[in-house]
Amino acid sequence: MFKYLTALLLIVSVSVSAQEKLTYDEAIAIGLEHNFDIQIARNNVKIAANNNGLGLSGFLPKVDVSAKLAETDNKTDIDKPPVVSNSDISNKNAEVSLNWVLFDGFNMFVNKNRYSELKRLTEAQVRNQIESIIVQISSAYFNVVLQSQLYEILNETAEISKVRLDREKVRNELGGASSKDYLNALVSYNADKRALLNQELTLDRAKEQLNILLGRDASTGLSVSEDIQIPILNRDYESIKAEALKRNSGLKAAELNKIVAERNKQLARSPFLPKVSFVASYGYTDRITNADVGDFPNQDINTTIDETTVGLQLTFNIFNGNKDNIAYRNAKLAAHNEKLSFQDTRNKLIGLITEIYDTYEKQMEIVQLEESNIAAALTNLELQRERLELGSSNSLEFRDAQLQYNAAQTSLFTAKYQARISRLEVDQLIGIIKIE
Repeated sequence: MFKYLTALLLIVSVSVSAQEKLTYDEAIAIGLEHNFDIQIARNNVKIAANNNGLGLSGFLPKVDVSAKLAETDNKTDIDKPPVVSNSDISNKNAEVSLNWVLFDGFNMFVNKNRYSELKRLTEAQVRNQIESIIVQISSAYFNVVLQSQLYEILNETAEISKVRLDREKVRNELGGASSKDYLNALVSYNADKRALLNQELTLDRAKEQLNILLGRDASTGLSVSEDIQIPILNRDYESIKAEALKRNSGLKAAELNKIVAERNKQLARSPFLPKVSFVASYGYTDRITNADVGDFPNQDINTTIDETTVGLQLTFNIFNGNKDNIAYRNAKLAAHNEKLSFQDTRNKLIGLITEIYDTYEKQMEIVQLEESNIAAALTNLELQRERLELGSSNSLEFRDAQLQYNAAQTSLFTAKYQARISRLEVDQLIGIIKIE
């Protein structure tokens, strides 16, 4: 008996934990840690940081080590005068070489600055990407809240319709109501059940989408908060505009793209200048020769060579098919394009600020309007319920009041959802969404 009780308690605890309420802050924290796109984006920042060193920029020397071991069996046959000789040669070679570029037309200095800017560019791009993902997670979370609220509305409606159906059925059986009232109640109840089943499916899909964005199994059970809170926006349009132009990650990325393009233009100039390198090498050769001719036939002759080389090397390209000129002209055009792109991004951002701010303001007005509307709809529903019970109203009038109240609730919850998303978009514009 104890085993069965233990198993039952375990099943209950698992079921409860599977439906543990997920707060908005918890959802964002889980998404920041487990969302796959965010993990990939952060790895891209690490790659950019790895590239931002002296090695890829060309400041450090190149050192190579080589070694060779060879055995040669040589047979020589000369007809005039007739001579036949055999020799075995054993060669051992080792060499260490160094090549250090001292001057490459300022290429290495420009490259170092370029990699620094690329790192900053990647950070801005990744921040913009993570901000967008957080908005997606937030939208998915609040959509689950919205769909849960709509499900509760339809569930309550179906329960009211069931009570109405049962009452009309009893009245019809007792002869106190016509078959028409009963059939109307039955049709309404079936319609409400159908809507409830469809909403249940919509809610399940919303939960699956949220789980996917959180980097979890789509079937992970969850429940969410019961309402959508809209933080107060203590900023006017001008302050939002100024903050967005200063902190918006998309605009920062466009600005850094412009800077990187200027670095690329500077790099394209370096081939027009000479390249100076410091070169050094040390080589060691050990050769053993055994031949059956000469002054010491069939004896090993050991030869060792130590060779050290130190010097400067200068290279200067005179002509390469005009490729350097073409590359420089293209780099100038690319830099000009990035300037135009930055101006375009800034212009679009200002337009987006106006659009999103106006949308947020209107959505908040709609929320206030729907809050007052729902009170009137609820009062009307209660009035029609009392009249129906007293027999002074028919079922169609009650149904109409019921549908009006449902529509009012749906409009309010939808308006709050849309206002909350607009508020998130404002936060993204001014760069205050936390990504850590």
